[in-house]
Amino acid sequence: MKVLISAVLSLLLLSMTAGFPSEAFAVSYTPHELTPEAESETDVVKTGSIAFMFHSGTEDVRKAIGISDVLSVYREDRFREMHQVGIIRVLSNAGENYYRIIVIEGGLRFGDIARKGGVSCLIILHRPGEATKE
Repeated sequence: MKVLISAVLSLLLLSMTAGFPSEAFAVSYTPHELTPEAESETDVVKTGSIAFMFHSGTEDVRKAIGISDVLSVYREDRFREMHQVGIIRVLSNAGENYYRIIVIEGGLRFGDIARKGGVSCLIILHRPGEATKE
């Protein structure tokens, strides 16, 4: 009798939780397995190429990063460890929340992180709304 009751309660519990939407990643950092990977060489910005860097636009970012500054760029691996993948130089402001950059060394992908001191910025290949080369 105890086995039957525990089986019914287990099935009832499972059926109740199965109906709820899965919100496991609702406010958490996107797992590495779910982020897009570069699928071809055109998704990688190489040495001498121009790209863009998104920043928050806060005062601490503006104080820490200036025109002609050199920053290291890092990429997270599947074990969530950061590895340096390149070096960039800031060329100019490109709007309220963007810097135009040039790759000095290495190869960059969308989603790489540029760091200087305690400030981090997101590497993007082109500014949103900007036409891409097809």
